[in-house]
Amino acid sequence: MLNFSFYLTIGNMDEAFKSIMLIKSEAEWENMARMCVKNRHLDVARVCLGNMGNARAVRALLEASVAVLALQLGILVRKPTKQ
Repeated sequence: MLNFSFYLTIGNMDEAFKSIMLIKSEAEWENMARMCVKNRHLDVARVCLGNMGNARAVRALLEASVAVLALQLGILVRKPTKQ
């Protein structure tokens, strides 16, 4: 966990990912996801959420990222409706 914090802070994402591969505790994944939010590393936060088993949050993060990008590009994205 300490190595993860260090590598995340200095921006060495490869080493940060390597340091968390063996973690099994959901509480530790949640703490790391919180650190990722504070440091604005949403790519790593997505991995943490996935390892927590929180698929809805991963999907929401992806949809929010796409929505913000679409707004920046001036694209109106509509969700298909069921008929």
